[in-house]
Amino acid sequence: MPALLAIGALVATALTLVSAGPLPASVVDGLARAVGGCDSLLEVDRSGTLIVFSEERGGAVDAIGSCGAVAPGERNRVRAGSVVIADVSGSALDLDGRDRGRAVEVGDWRATVLGQVEVEPGSFLVRVDGDGVVALGLDPREVESRRRGTAVAVLIGGLAVAALAAVSSRRPATSDRPVISVWDPPSGPRLG
Repeated sequence: MPALLAIGALVATALTLVSAGPLPASVVDGLARAVGGCDSLLEVDRSGTLIVFSEERGGAVDAIGSCGAVAPGERNRVRAGSVVIADVSGSALDLDGRDRGRAVEVGDWRATVLGQVEVEPGSFLVRVDGDGVVALGLDPREVESRRRGTAVAVLIGGLAVAALAAVSSRRPATSDRPVISVWDPPSGPRLG
């Protein structure tokens, strides 16, 4: 049983690590995009932190509403001050400058972090002044790093459970021979 637990932990770790490989590309594909020169509507289904990227090289962006389509390839860099993200009441969210200027590359996609915003579920208006494309969502490299951390935790946890199972499954050795105690009185006839 302990060997099966250890093997299970290794298999689960391997599967988690394998899934971490293509994960950044799928995160990039799932980023919301706002095109310069128009207003875009962003629907957010959970609370947390969104990273705001200036997309410098990426795939095609389809036309949405009044926004024009953008061809794949190189893009103009967007300045942090030219991006406004507002909630449904019209209040602009603060763009936190943490990690501003950090470059992120995944395959052919390249972007620079403009900052981060804290959001709650709901609708948001994203306005980008000038040309360029802004991508919003999770940082693909952080998602990959978290997945690898999960793999290490699964491995350590699985091996710890296997070790506990191995220790608890040990039973004292039993023998079919009768036990002779040194302290028992001798049995049989007594003289005198």
